[in-house]
Amino acid sequence: MYSVGSTPTAICAIVCMTEEGKENDYGYPDYEASKKLWESVGCTVRGIPNPTEEELKRNLSEIKKDINDKHDYFIFEFIGHGGKKDKEYLRLKDEEEITVAEIRDIFSNKNLPALCGKPKLFFIQACRGRNKEQLYRAATDAASVAGTSATTYSDMFTLYASISDHVSWFSSTSGSSRFISALCEVVRRDFKYHDIKKMATTVSAEVAKGNTDKYAQSIQEVSTLIKEFHFVSPSEANTCFCMCMGRLFICMRKDKLADVNK
Repeated sequence: MYSVGSTPTAICAIVCMTEEGKENDYGYPDYEASKKLWESVGCTVRGIPNPTEEELKRNLSEIKKDINDKHDYFIFEFIGHGGKKDKEYLRLKDEEEITVAEIRDIFSNKNLPALCGKPKLFFIQACRGRNKEQLYRAATDAASVAGTSATTYSDMFTLYASISDHVSWFSSTSGSSRFISALCEVVRRDFKYHDIKKMATTVSAEVAKGNTDKYAQSIQEVSTLIKEFHFVSPSEANTCFCMCMGRLFICMRKDKLADVNK
């Protein structure tokens, strides 16, 4: 399991391709929900509203400089539009583009030694093409950096709102997306009990619940994590998680175990 300090320390960068303050605008409800969620698990959230490519890279470089070996992990979240030409891209201000690979490279183990061997999480709410998914029904009716060695792109986890070449969906009335809404709900509810991969499976199931013949969507996970990763809330800083004979316990005090399997 990846180590998270007794007082978790992490930075979360959220890129929202809408002007902050326009509550009814596309993506803004997702930004607000995400900011609240990541702060609740100990992250310092840096909002990057509606940037150009140069502005985004400058902001990410500044964040990178602020990360040190006391940080437990890093989160990047993108809320906006994307597509695919010769390769997949995220659309920025003034129709500029950047790829997820470019962003991940900035925070790779090679380029950010302070997080070598530590989790880097990427959540991408954007279309990855123009194809629409269809529903098919069966006939019967988804530690310290010292001494740490790791490959360049290990310890990364990326969760996309859609599979490659396909669209993702936002609500035209609320401005929120099915993916970010499900992500916030599941992580907020389950982070004390499950690791990020288990929660991703649950997010996938929640997104699928909204599928119709017209609006079908599947999320996609890409992971190079080599251990389990669990979020820790600052309010649970003195809580430890224990496994005994396949059962999960939360230890609130040395003399008392709470069985969460009941």
